[in-house]
Amino acid sequence: MKIVKILAIYLLLLPVVPSLAWCSPTRPQVAILYSDYTLNWFIHGPPHHPDEPWGEREFYMYPDGWVKFLTARKVSYIIVSDSDIEVGRLSGIKVLILPNAAALSEKEVNNIQAFERHGGSIIATFGTSWLDEHGKIWHGGRFALWQLWGIPVSKGFGMFVKSIHIVKISPVTTDVAIGMDVEYHANANTLETKEPILPRTSITAFLVDDSGKVTDHAAIVEREQKGKVVYFAFSPEYIYSLGEGRWTEDMGDLMFNALAYCLE
Repeated sequence: MKIVKILAIYLLLLPVVPSLAWCSPTRPQVAILYSDYTLNWFIHGPPHHPDEPWGEREFYMYPDGWVKFLTARKVSYIIVSDSDIEVGRLSGIKVLILPNAAALSEKEVNNIQAFERHGGSIIATFGTSWLDEHGKIWHGGRFALWQLWGIPVSKGFGMFVKSIHIVKISPVTTDVAIGMDVEYHANANTLETKEPILPRTSITAFLVDDSGKVTDHAAIVEREQKGKVVYFAFSPEYIYSLGEGRWTEDMGDLMFNALAYCLE
């Protein structure tokens, strides 16, 4: 990782923390949602398959992946709950991370949208906003927050993905070559790119299916209006949490770039 990017994040957060030790009691600018609604769905809602286990352990790999990443980068953060977002307790937060936060209440959806309208930035991954707090599918499966990233989701947990194919250099894909395939080997959602895409929406990578074919399903979407939004149709934090070799480094690079972009 280029030292200039590390310095950039440090300088952006300098008013909040006095040193790279991040020891200031001042409230951090980055928040990670640990969603009890989503945890409940992981434990009770999805089907259980022997080769694809769900449950509490599976749930924690998503927010914990971001905790592991931010801790390694010495970036200060706080944990927020569903109730924090429902009452709008996001004062001072610049970036809200929604790590596969599949189940969100209507109050959360409204307040997250309001957070962006007031200039807050959002990093969302995988199944974020697919379900309401009771585990029921939102809006015919199009995801309640899809307008933030500008492309409807056509199918939640839609396909097994071999890799992420980079098609455009952007703030999130910087330092990754156009045409490069970033290994993934897990499930992702499919975005319906055949439908009209909202303005100011940029697709910078597509999903590659198990046969190695580049699909027309967007993998990384970046959108900037009042705030900045990065949506990963897959889950880089899940791979990062596994901590296995080059995959972890590549996913960590994408996560780092997304955070640096949102903190600008």
